Amino acid sequence: MRHNEMASRVSEVITFVTQWPATLSLEAWEYLHAVETMRSMRLGIQDVELFLFKPNLSVLLNLIGLIYCLQHLKPMRKQILDAMRRCGVSEQLVWVKWLTLGRWSRGRRMRDEVVSRQVSLGDVVRGKEEMVLRVLQRGVVHEVLRVCISTIDLACTPCTSSTIRNY
Repeated sequence: MRHNEMASRVSEVITFVTQWPATLSLEAWEYLHAVETMRSMRLGIQDVELFLFKPNLSVLLNLIGLIYCLQHLKPMRKQILDAMRRCGVSEQLVWVKWLTLGRWSRGRRMRDEVVSRQVSLGDVVRGKEEMVLRVLQRGVVHEVLRVCISTIDLACTPCTSSTIRNY
């Protein structure tokens, strides 16, 4: 009975993520909203493994489950990695792109910087991509102006410095 209840709750998150017109990419506020919704549901690691670490779901949903586990459940990273391996999603690849505000140098503001990385979910858990994980967990704060996650290379998506002004 508990599994049915959790399944209906998690389906809200899945629907929320897949409702956007550009289902191949999400902005920071979208995936962080999904993570916060999961926190309010009080999902456990087994729930995330059962409902979100599925290879037939979008890698974006797998990543949202991963961020939720690392931020709110705080189990050992080995537990998360084992769960992801069992479900066959640890080697799923996702593109993360963020725009940072240009630094000040000699009284001048330098150009904004766009960083784009392709990472596997397993590398994020193993700690090989700590900078990417920090950006994903923090979202848009301080010097980070925009964060996008995608299943494809974000070079041609609207997450660029030219569209940031409309954000």
